[in-house]
Amino acid sequence: MFEKLTKAVDRRADQAVVRTIDRLIEQPVPSGIAAKASDQGITLSGRNLRRRMLTDTHLRNFGR
Repeated sequence: MFEKLTKAVDRRADQAVVRTIDRLIEQPVPSGIAAKASDQGITLSGRNLRRRMLTDTHLRNFGR
């Protein structure tokens, strides 16, 4: 009964996720950090990333 509505909502939700990932990928990241889109979202990689996430405010606020 609600199959069409469910499919439409799922499609719009998927589009919103893709738009959000695209917007975040375009954000500047600090030097030495790489951001790339993956199936599950965004993957950040870089040297001493765990420590830098704690000390660098740009990395802590990356998704905002």
